[in-house]
Amino acid sequence: MKQDINKILGAREQDLRWLVEGENVLNWERQAEAIDGVQRILPHDSRAFCEALLHDSDIDSYLTSPIYYFFTGRKGLWIYKEGDTFVPFCWHPNVSDQILIFPERGAATNSVLPALLKKLPVPAAGLRLARVKSGYDAPACGTISTPNRSVSLSPVVEQVLDWKYPIRVLSTETLSKMEGPAYRYIRNHVRHIETAGASVVSLQDVNPVEVDAFINNWSSAATNISTETAELVRLYRYILSLSQMPFVRLKGFVVLVQGEIEALTMWDVSNPDDPTGNRFVNLCNTSYRGMADFSTRSLANKLLSDGVQYLNIGGAETVNLDQFKRKFVPAFSIRLESIDVDIDTPLHQEASSGAKNFRGIA
Repeated sequence: MKQDINKILGAREQDLRWLVEGENVLNWERQAEAIDGVQRILPHDSRAFCEALLHDSDIDSYLTSPIYYFFTGRKGLWIYKEGDTFVPFCWHPNVSDQILIFPERGAATNSVLPALLKKLPVPAAGLRLARVKSGYDAPACGTISTPNRSVSLSPVVEQVLDWKYPIRVLSTETLSKMEGPAYRYIRNHVRHIETAGASVVSLQDVNPVEVDAFINNWSSAATNISTETAELVRLYRYILSLSQMPFVRLKGFVVLVQGEIEALTMWDVSNPDDPTGNRFVNLCNTSYRGMADFSTRSLANKLLSDGVQYLNIGGAETVNLDQFKRKFVPAFSIRLESIDVDIDTPLHQEASSGAKNFRGIA
């Protein structure tokens, strides 16, 4: 009986902690949105945000993809805008109470990020600059401090997100050809799946119920912990929902074997002036040896036929995932870093008054 009471009290304490943390998050969001120039970005009301990124260019093409920001910022996404320059920032998707701040987009000024760092309230787990290229010329601490707010920047080794290992970018033409000894295993895997009778079908031509069933089956196979399974299902359903947004260029296909979905791939293309494909989903039935290789090569074929030269398959959080990506013989790789923003005396009241729920880019 005593043990049962302790469980009840423990559950109530946990509920209270969640309520307190939730209130802290809401308070932070109110203060952030009260800053002049801060606008909340919601996927269903993001036309201007998508258009602002449309012709933007970056060797790290994820930074010019609205899908990347919607996916990473699924717990809350904002921009801070001055003139034609803006800085996206969001709640960390995996670390509670931490804000990720991305590099400036739009017209390059190198002054908008320092301006934001002077004003942004500091959540419990702090602020972190994300997807920073190695060798980045960080703002001088003197330019981001105020008399009441001492700011310093500390590079850290990324442990959670996918730039712990370098971003891998493939040549669609090279992968499509699969020539040479470096592609021997991939050629064998592709032929193995082709022999099984695999076909590639556009996502828009597939019954959504069947796609959802595949996501459920894949998520159940990925983990035997029910809460983690449910979270994976929610995550991929959310990504699928983004493909329905009218200003988002998210595409996809499935791989069918004997009429059953055995793989799901989704991507977008950054900057039609200098296009690179960005892959966001590559779910495969692992009981089919080489299915991941087949779906990756199929995406390279599709992009090549559309005139897209490169395919960004992202970085990795683990050495095994990085080894898998390196076997495709990247055309080039990009090393990224994270930088913690250390603030000795954060003054949350520095945010202006008059909070609003902004949407899109004014």
